[in-house]
Amino acid sequence: MARGGIPFITGDHAALNGPGAHQDVAAIRRFEDIEAWQCARRLHSSLEKALETGAFHRAALADQLERSASSSMANIAEGYDAGWDREFIRFLKFAKRSASEFQSHLYAALDSRQCSQAQFDDLYDQAAETKRLIGGFIRYLESTLSSPSRRARPQAGPS
Repeated sequence: MARGGIPFITGDHAALNGPGAHQDVAAIRRFEDIEAWQCARRLHSSLEKALETGAFHRAALADQLERSASSSMANIAEGYDAGWDREFIRFLKFAKRSASEFQSHLYAALDSRQCSQAQFDDLYDQAAETKRLIGGFIRYLESTLSSPSRRARPQAGPS
């Protein structure tokens, strides 16, 4: 259970997460425990490694990629601290959109030969996985909103 008793269900709940989910029920006590946030962080880290190789050499495009990757992480974290599931869902949707924006910028990078097809494929797939996990989490939270006890989460003390 998370702060306020929110479980984040993945894995055995294919209807929520789709095929390929691999984690069982996880307890979320802080935003860093959210699998979608961890995936978004890996995406950001992979982008940073690609930048170190000289990929995405045009500063403006590299900046847009970095901003959209970090925005996905940040929106998950910010939404988690909203203290209300509807607000959390709103921020998760922003996070998912940021991952889509990242994928779109990747096409611009590929088309302008700023990255290899292999780099494109790897980063695109990581962004798709981030979106899949966020989508599963959104579906789970939406499925719990009908419960009166789930409409608001009590705020936890300092972490």
